[in-house]
Amino acid sequence: MIELYKRINEVARQLPELPKKQKKNFFDILGVQRKETINSKLLAYFFDPEEDHGFGTLFIDALVSILDLKLDKVNAFEKFTGQFEVSTEVTTSNAVAPEDQSKRIDLLLTGIDWSIIIENKLYHYLSNPLDVYFQHVNNSPHNKEENIIGVVLSLEPIIEEPNTQRKPYFINITHRELITKVQQKLILSHIESDIDVFYLREYAKTINSHYRNKMNEPELNKLIGSLIEQKEAINEIFEKRKAAITFLDKEIEEVFTERDYKSVKSWYCHKKNENLCFCINPTDEILKYNKISVGFELWNDLLKKVGRENLAQIQSTIQNGKMEKTHLNFDVNNDHAHMNRIVTYRKDDFLSENRSLKSELGSILDSYFFNENGIEDVVLKQIGDAL
Repeated sequence: MIELYKRINEVARQLPELPKKQKKNFFDILGVQRKETINSKLLAYFFDPEEDHGFGTLFIDALVSILDLKLDKVNAFEKFTGQFEVSTEVTTSNAVAPEDQSKRIDLLLTGIDWSIIIENKLYHYLSNPLDVYFQHVNNSPHNKEENIIGVVLSLEPIIEEPNTQRKPYFINITHRELITKVQQKLILSHIESDIDVFYLREYAKTINSHYRNKMNEPELNKLIGSLIEQKEAINEIFEKRKAAITFLDKEIEEVFTERDYKSVKSWYCHKKNENLCFCINPTDEILKYNKISVGFELWNDLLKKVGRENLAQIQSTIQNGKMEKTHLNFDVNNDHAHMNRIVTYRKDDFLSENRSLKSELGSILDSYFFNENGIEDVVLKQIGDAL
């Protein structure tokens, strides 16, 4: 066993540190940070000066400034002003070939006689028919070919510098370039609503998080390399951990079998009625955190027979009884329509080298549940014939 400890410590010392975990932003919480359609809708909201965000033409001004810099032509895009409409997922119905008439443009800004086509890319490769997008817009009324420009908005540069003498051409702008220019042009004193600033700040955070993830790639690749170098030792540790979990599962089952509770899936149920049962947190969690949680529960038909009023009385009897109550919890976080938890025993620092799971769990059950006037005794007396 001492050799295993040495092996684990040796492997742990040789592994590089994990990259620092970043705090989640609003879009991380919603799980939509990688969805291009959601990102396009947000861009449409910010690009539209008629929306109530209070930023006016901030986003298109930032975009036009970048286009000027990209082509090294000051005010080359000053024609892209005035009122315009913002559309997402625009169907290319004006394309010539029938098979091209159902493609979709991510974002389209349409002025009186100008258009900006935006192809929004996050993690996908650029395989979109940009020429079809241009064809659709060029065949639309009021558009002049020279007043149509395409933008590929991506995390990293993915297309070569455009040949501006040939149509169609698309200019590649990164999300970081756009959000940086927006932040440079933003004047907070002009914004009345805090919620608008919050939306923009969270959008900027989610864009920057994509770049942080890329910055973490070298560290994670280094970690992978170290794991491969140490694969034999790591595999040995995993196999022994797996064996330990299997052993603990059997130990838990034996503890409850000795007390007339049988194993049913992930529960340990009363021999007369499976709807009265114990629930233990998974053994891999016990190993990982050295914490144990023992729940005593009523389920399904038995819960209906007992009723929630009687259940409340049972809990009151336990709370007011003379039994040991350290580590007992009467929370309702786990309750649902088919199950109510009577009580939960929780303890940190559960095991040590000199304390086996079987003896520790047995001691807990005998001290709190399986004794005269213990929790099981109180429950069985209260539910009576319902069992």
